[in-house]
Amino acid sequence: GTAAWGLTMIFTGMAAGFVMLLVGRMLLGMWDPCDNPTSQSLLVDYYPVNQRSKVMGVYQLGQLAGFTLLPIAGIMGQAWGWRATFYFFALPAFVVAVLAWRLPEPVRGVQDRRHQRLEAKEDVAVESEYESIGGVAAYKDIVRCRTYMAGLVSSTAGSLFFGGIGVWTVTFLIRYHDMSVAAATTSLTLFAVGGMVGVLVAGNLADFLTHSGHRSSRIAVAGIARLISAPLFFIAFTVSNTPLMLLLLTFGALFLVAGIPPLNAVRADVLHPNLRGRGTSLDAVSQSLASAASPVIFGILADALDLRTAFLILCPLAGVAGLLLLTYGLASYSKDEERVRDQIRREHFASLGIDPDSRTDGNGDAAVSV
Repeated sequence: GTAAWGLTMIFTGMAAGFVMLLVGRMLLGMWDPCDNPTSQSLLVDYYPVNQRSKVMGVYQLGQLAGFTLLPIAGIMGQAWGWRATFYFFALPAFVVAVLAWRLPEPVRGVQDRRHQRLEAKEDVAVESEYESIGGVAAYKDIVRCRTYMAGLVSSTAGSLFFGGIGVWTVTFLIRYHDMSVAAATTSLTLFAVGGMVGVLVAGNLADFLTHSGHRSSRIAVAGIARLISAPLFFIAFTVSNTPLMLLLLTFGALFLVAGIPPLNAVRADVLHPNLRGRGTSLDAVSQSLASAASPVIFGILADALDLRTAFLILCPLAGVAGLLLLTYGLASYSKDEERVRDQIRREHFASLGIDPDSRTDGNGDAAVSV
């Protein structure tokens, strides 16, 4: 997927007309989200359960770091032309593709079994009912998980707001704060800086609280962070003082994006190891649709009213995203997490020929200590 992304970048740089450019951008959109389901599924099996939020925070840090390169792309485009910029940024994709190809494939669920102190060999897979389950049946099982659905709806609501920010904030800064195009575009890097701080702090905090005995801390941290972001964004798009507005936007982005790492960890907590890739892909599809619709919704509201009012109307979506996690998600998290733990336990003992309920072997002898 990453190699195809790099080739598509080169194809886009070679565009001879609008149709070729449009096709290149569409193909780029197809390859771009391929990393999320695969990467997150791999990461939860590479690292211990009690580090999930922190690991997801570091992963998200890499995604946000790309925003800091936008000014560099602009400078390159001015100096050498836009085609050279596409060629240059295609090169890292091939390096990443080679590195990804060399990654070892972990046994699914090995970290979950270790976390429960179950005897686990890294090179031996445990048979699961989900290995042979069909696509439709798997997704039915995924959507029946209340915590997962709370996270999916929360992320979708957040994307419906955040997607418009990425497109319309530059226009807002030019129109209401008299900034130049270059200055407004550069200001977007503040979102990335705030987001990078947010994901690292939230990821570590959620894991620390979970390890301290607060089992629902991951979803609580994600919900509180998103809830706090709503008033920050609302005030930011109200004030006329430009430095204050940019400061509030930075902190708003910090709290909104801070909810992503612990929420990704929550998804892994409440889904079976053999369903995590598909669960992440479904979440990515929902967020992508919301992000695609968001700029259009902003534009319609801006035409009917004005751009400032459009931002103020849609700001509460960030708060709604937080409330969903703190109510519906928080109420079901412990039960859903325990259900997955129980599934993993039962599969482990079944693989050893031990009755999962009585924990005895087929001859009625007591099971060995694990």
